[in-house]
Amino acid sequence: MVMKTKYKIKITKPLIAKLKPFWAQLDELEDEFSGKVMKLETKMQKATKIKDIEFYMVDGDYVGIGNVNRTMPLIHRHEVRDE
Repeated sequence: MVMKTKYKIKITKPLIAKLKPFWAQLDELEDEFSGKVMKLETKMQKATKIKDIEFYMVDGDYVGIGNVNRTMPLIHRHEVRDE
């Protein structure tokens, strides 16, 4: 037996129109953040002399530091965080 979910909030064209600007702002924030992360990775590459070192992300969360060519093991987040 399949039950239908009844939502209290209806998705309407006016609602979508109100939400679009927020999505555009999110895109801008993500672009800005990604640019800052890339600059930080460039600094990390220069400091370590590892050409392809980067922050490694899984499911939208940074989990460690590794390199593109996988010639080094992943350094897990808990190993480099001050906690």
